[in-house]
Amino acid sequence: CSTMASLLLSRARARVHEMAVRIALGASRTRLALLCLADSLFLTAAGGALGLVLGWWTASLFPLLFFAEDAETLAMAPDPAWLAIAGVIWIVVVLVCGLAPMLIVPNRYVWQALRDDAIGVPGGSGRARSRLVTGQIGVCCLLVVLAGVIREDLQSTLRTARGLAIGSLIVAASERGIIPDDVRQKVLALNGVSSTTLLATLPTHRMPLVEFQIERARPRTRELVMDAAVFDPLSRPVPSLRPRAGRSFAIGDVPGGCMVAVINETAAARYFADAAVGRFMDDPAGRRLIVVGVMPDVAAESGRPAMYYYANQVPPFVPARDARFFTAPVQPSGAMVELAFNSVSPEYFATFADPPIVGRAFTGADVPGACPVAVVSAETARVLFEGDAVGGALIDPFGQPIEIVGVVEAAPMAAAQQTSPPLALFPFAQRPELKMRMAIRASDTSVATRKRIDDVLATANLPIGPVKTFEEHLARSSLAPERVASALVGLTAGIAIALSVVGVYGAMADMVVRRRRELALRIALGARALGLVMQVVRQGLKLAGTGAAAGLVAALIATPFVGQIVRHPRWPGVLVVGLVGLALLTIVTLACAVPAWRAVGIDPKEAMRAE
Repeated sequence: CSTMASLLLSRARARVHEMAVRIALGASRTRLALLCLADSLFLTAAGGALGLVLGWWTASLFPLLFFAEDAETLAMAPDPAWLAIAGVIWIVVVLVCGLAPMLIVPNRYVWQALRDDAIGVPGGSGRARSRLVTGQIGVCCLLVVLAGVIREDLQSTLRTARGLAIGSLIVAASERGIIPDDVRQKVLALNGVSSTTLLATLPTHRMPLVEFQIERARPRTRELVMDAAVFDPLSRPVPSLRPRAGRSFAIGDVPGGCMVAVINETAAARYFADAAVGRFMDDPAGRRLIVVGVMPDVAAESGRPAMYYYANQVPPFVPARDARFFTAPVQPSGAMVELAFNSVSPEYFATFADPPIVGRAFTGADVPGACPVAVVSAETARVLFEGDAVGGALIDPFGQPIEIVGVVEAAPMAAAQQTSPPLALFPFAQRPELKMRMAIRASDTSVATRKRIDDVLATANLPIGPVKTFEEHLARSSLAPERVASALVGLTAGIAIALSVVGVYGAMADMVVRRRRELALRIALGARALGLVMQVVRQGLKLAGTGAAAGLVAALIATPFVGQIVRHPRWPGVLVVGLVGLALLTIVTLACAVPAWRAVGIDPKEAMRAE
């Protein structure tokens, strides 16, 4: 509409002389107004019809810009509300710009309009057209900056907090089965492969949610006095072997692993308010114990609190009466909290994230049978553990406590439209998932390298998806909406640039035509053609500079509101803004120089004779 208004204003300026002559000859202003409207209506209707044809044609071509998965979700249909808004703007443009000749002439005497036109005095339409061009360039700069903001968010999504580029990682997915260690070692032995990482869910993907109870990391100073013994099922009647809560000892409770214990009902009621399963205790020898179950009291205990070790985990042990154990002084309320979780291998932190800011990362010692451990995000530590998470625990719905050993910065990436919930990471060896992903860092991500990796993974006899780079994978999955938004805004910015070129060229060409007599006279008096061209270019650059400054200010104001599309909106780098400015400067210079050079190239005698 801005470009059309500019062209109509140029036409209006050219018809001022005609309108003044018609009025001088007695034509009514109503008849002239209808003539102007009919003329403008014909031009805009022809342009609208062409636009409809182009819209119908590009509607079938536009999905070709995207991957098939993205194109299937695009609804290529007009929005009635936006069509109504466009129609209102179109009507305003036709009325205001179409009637511009009538708005200019009645404000002055007819003879004055004829005199001004004869001596080349510019009318008000020239100033209006300059303002339109300035606004057009401002909108162009605004769209370009917003496209850069969305693009910058996409690029930052493919970088970890340390700035490591992860878009070039190679990823492979197994939907039903765990890739064996020997196959993983073969991949690692390939030329150029430096590391492999196992994880259940790739960053930027929505992670599953599980409810946990939490035990805060407080000093275990509350003293518990209980009888201590080794659990002996032969000393118990058969009905009392069934635990009241939790579980009994299992084959997974191995020597050297995480030490477990069971207590009787009296101890659970006295010290844990019947919420004992999953609690940590320190025994008199300083060993960490996990209460995994509550057993019924037996007659031999005579209502005394008692704690039992597992015979496979302790050396020959002499029962002790009134042994002293220690636990946290304040027990959690038992409320459940919902956490996103992911199972990852120890290499995850070097590949996707920074080292933990508190505590430690996973190691090769975090294997099945060892004490379950977890690393939580800094946001989880702040919200759920008051900033002190290491030493605390998450207790899963089965009563299994998982000790928190580290705190890491929040997931290094999250899809821009998603809000990251509190996150917990678990060792893949302790919590394996049937659906797994392997991320491979290699010095070369060419098709040949991916083919070699695919051949090695094929030996696992598992349904493994195509091997691709992480950026390719994200572009077709969780980052598809952001990529589509970036493409849409970028395409719109490109169209705006093209229309701005038309607007600048039209404004400068119109100004040069109106100044043709002046330019011819200057050349006849000895002015240099190059100097006159530069004068016109400076006028165009002044318009462009004003519009660009207004556009940058508007972009600065609008950037925070882009949060509905991107997660952390921020301006693109200085290089991007500089390149955009240089491109705009070049385009405007050419759009101004071409009509000016053509004008000064005319013989002054012919120009004066034509006037």
